Amino acid sequence: MSSLPLWLALEPELSCTKLLLSHSSDGTLLKARLSATPAHPGALAMLLESLSTWQGMPLDAVLDADAEGVSKHPECWARRWPGASACTTPPSAVPSRGARPPAR
Repeated sequence: MSSLPLWLALEPELSCTKLLLSHSSDGTLLKARLSATPAHPGALAMLLESLSTWQGMPLDAVLDADAEGVSKHPECWARRWPGASACTTPPSAVPSRGARPPAR
């Protein structure tokens, strides 16, 4: 078993949410298109836990904060992100289209 985690990228669009699951040693493990938003408030947490359990590895997930589905409905994703409350922005939400983190 590898100590490196799985990597899951979620890209919510208005018509669907794209998923890409990969691992540094195995490459792409899963590509999927799901409905635009989860039908159940706990579905995202269950999905993340299930993928991690299936592969028997820890999982790092990132939500594309620049994706159209997130920018149009940020409150929806903030409520559904595991460990986030309605008052917080998901800590793993990062812009993916060429944005750079602020200089320190």
